[in-house]
Amino acid sequence: MKKVDLSYYLPLIQAVHDGDFEEFKLVVDSLKESDLLKSLGRQNAEAVLSEWNINKKDGGDTRKNAVYNAMEYLISSGFSVKGTNLIPYCLHNENNRASIKLLNLLYENGADIDAKYNGYTGLMYACSTYGGLGKVKFFLDRRADVNVLGERKENALMLFCKTYGAFNNDNKDEIEADFKIVAKDLVERTKDLSRKDKNGNTAKSLIEKHASAEYCDGLERYNCYVIASYISNALERSQKS
Repeated sequence: MKKVDLSYYLPLIQAVHDGDFEEFKLVVDSLKESDLLKSLGRQNAEAVLSEWNINKKDGGDTRKNAVYNAMEYLISSGFSVKGTNLIPYCLHNENNRASIKLLNLLYENGADIDAKYNGYTGLMYACSTYGGLGKVKFFLDRRADVNVLGERKENALMLFCKTYGAFNNDNKDEIEADFKIVAKDLVERTKDLSRKDKNGNTAKSLIEKHASAEYCDGLERYNCYVIASYISNALERSQKS
């Protein structure tokens, strides 16, 4: 399929750079009238969306809302996200600041929940980039594949264990999530708990290393042992069956 000349969309990108949502809507309306919006297709979705997704500068919830509003307007105007990898892209590109509301908008409109961006799925980014339990729960509730492997042969559980320090009481998310329920679900849905990454680590060895680190204490250390016990119990059950 021939790619669309992106120069047609420079006014759209400029409106995003300027943070001018009203101008953004006018440009989208113009593209829709000339049938250029639909012609973007799946191939160029990431190229165009990368501009507005990273250039809004006012930070925090305002940025989250601006990105959501832009995507919502694009989709309602006929811009297709079906089958794209925008879900993991948003988590990676926004340093995991993409709102759950935005992730759900993409999911509800057909974006691939198990697609990869730079070698990792959305669930893997949620497990590894300080996103809070709410985002992990979002993916688990939508039956995202927990057994996909990343570039270092690690699965979502390994990433969760490796960066467990992200999931503490200081990191609130839009979805309230119970740590034990999320961790147990992640463990029980992982098919190969003995899998080793490129460095020879298993999920259990990773969480045990985290628990023994000097910076890990209190509730965090207790929760590390909870994860380790879930893994041990699951391994024991699998050996008996």
